[in-house]
Amino acid sequence: MTRGTVLATATGLGHRLRHYPPEICLSNSPSRCDPYFLTPFVGSLFEGFVAAEIAKAQVNAGRRREIYFFRDQQRLEVDFVVPRRGGGVRLIEVNASSTVMPGMAGPMQRLAAALRKRARARGTVDMVVVHRPTRAGTTSTALAPGVRALPWQRFVTDPLA
Repeated sequence: MTRGTVLATATGLGHRLRHYPPEICLSNSPSRCDPYFLTPFVGSLFEGFVAAEIAKAQVNAGRRREIYFFRDQQRLEVDFVVPRRGGGVRLIEVNASSTVMPGMAGPMQRLAAALRKRARARGTVDMVVVHRPTRAGTTSTALAPGVRALPWQRFVTDPLA
């Protein structure tokens, strides 16, 4: 996210404004998704959807809504940094693609390494890439050392895990 970015948490409204029915928004059917995924806003809408799921889970768990993003002067960027109980954090990258690559884990791995070097760092660092499901429906959660890839349907079952 850049300065002045607004996350659209009402993804149904965002899609309606783009003239796409809400049921197409996160469909796993390639024939129905093609028009939706041609829109230039798909990444922002998908990121907003994930942010809304995290905030909803925090509120339902009786916790404060705490969702941060990270970007430094070297342009290292992580979509979401979510505090966990016990002082740990969950680093989350959101990718609207159904194809995830090990390189997508790089920014999170670099930030996690920096967090672990800090003398005051405590707790665990969990790293997840949230993505659209594959067309075949098969998933492998291992993406890179210490990083899991989860389709959004699995992520939303417990975004605070």
